Amino acid sequence: MRRIALRLAAGLALVAGLTLAPASADATFRTPRTVNTVVIGDSITVQGSPYLLARRPKWIVDGVNGRRVAALPRRIKVNLREHGTPHRLIIALGQNISADWTKADYAAATKLVPATTTIYFITTYRDPLVFGQEAADTEATYSSWMGEIAAARARTHVIPWRDRVIDGSVQLVDGSHPTDPDGRKYWANLVLSTVAQFG
Repeated sequence: MRRIALRLAAGLALVAGLTLAPASADATFRTPRTVNTVVIGDSITVQGSPYLLARRPKWIVDGVNGRRVAALPRRIKVNLREHGTPHRLIIALGQNISADWTKADYAAATKLVPATTTIYFITTYRDPLVFGQEAADTEATYSSWMGEIAAARARTHVIPWRDRVIDGSVQLVDGSHPTDPDGRKYWANLVLSTVAQFG
């Protein structure tokens, strides 16, 4: 009887071990979540986000006033960790210049998401009469890099904020930020219309 009881106890322990293993493995190797769209930006994104989220309430908008472009890689990693792999990534950083930021840095940031993620760059602008020619030229360079990266990477597009400012379609209040509310609404509508165009 004692030998039977020991065998029974060993059998129950084995069954318990086999039952727990799949649950533990499932917790460790869950399929990554996929969020529809993540927007990473600065103060212009903060200002335009109420109009964006009013029409796309499930989008994740990660905007902070004064955020510099060098924060982009870290913010992509944080959003991947917190929300999973996005179907779309909208990059709205570049308005606040970071020293030594390069085209290679933008390109490296795009490689943090899978090739299946559609990426949108929002081009940038600063008025040279307000911020000086050097800052204005840097914004032009950033925007040019965005276009070059978009041309080289599949599923990558440019949202032409810079062009719309230059051609007078939208007005700025301080050489950088759009008017309230018309300019902010225009920014959101430009984002939405470009995404609707390319998917």
